[in-house]
Amino acid sequence: MYKLKDRIFHHSEKFKNLIEQQEGVQLIDTDDYGWENYRYENDRFRLAHVERYSHMGLEVVHITCFPRENSKMPVFGFDVVGYQNDEKEMSKISGVFIDWSPILTHDKWHDTQWNKDRKLPYWATVFSEDFIAVRPTEDEYEKVFEVGFDAFERWLERLNTDEDLTDDVSEIEQIIERQNTYCEHQASNKRTMGALTANIGEEKARHFMTEVLFPKIKTDNLS
Repeated sequence: MYKLKDRIFHHSEKFKNLIEQQEGVQLIDTDDYGWENYRYENDRFRLAHVERYSHMGLEVVHITCFPRENSKMPVFGFDVVGYQNDEKEMSKISGVFIDWSPILTHDKWHDTQWNKDRKLPYWATVFSEDFIAVRPTEDEYEKVFEVGFDAFERWLERLNTDEDLTDDVSEIEQIIERQNTYCEHQASNKRTMGALTANIGEEKARHFMTEVLFPKIKTDNLS
C-alpha cells in the first residue's frame, strides 16, 4: 500500500535537514498544537517552517521560507495536501502548490510540465507566473517532492549570496509591505482555516494562521 504519511515524512525530513544545516540557524520556540511544527531563523531568513499535519485522514506538508526584510528574494512555498484511508488501503494527493512568490524580484524558476493543473482560489494573487498548482497523477507523486526539493535547494543557494540584499530604505519598506501582503492573503485561506477550526477551535486556529504559519513583519521590532 502506498502510504502518503510515510512519504511526506521521508521527503519533508530532507527539507528540515537542509534548513538545520544553514549557517547560524536557530530553532524558534513554538507552542504544541497537536501536530509537528518546526520553525527556524538565521541572518538570511526570518522564518523557515516545516509543518506536518495529520488529522482525520487529512495529510499535509507545508514548508515556507521568508527572507529577512533586507532581501529582495521571493518567498519560498511548498505544500502537498492529500488523504489517507487505512481501512480502504487508499492514499491520494489532491493538491500540490510550489512557488517562488515575488517580492521585489521575479525569475523563471522552473520549466516542468504536469498532467492536471488546479484552478486557483480567488485569494491567490500573490504568486508568481510560474506558480505550480496541480492535482498530480499517481505517476507524478515522486516528481512532486523532487521538484519541490530542487526548487528549495536552488532558492537557498541564491539566498546565501549577497546579490539580493539591499540597504535602500524605500526598497526595505516595499519588502516589508509585500511580505506582509503575502502573509495576509495566505492567512485568508478559508479551507485551511476551516480544517484547523474543526480541530483546535476558531481562536487557536486564527492565532496559528496569523502568528505561526504566516506572521507579518512587525516593524516595531526592527532595529
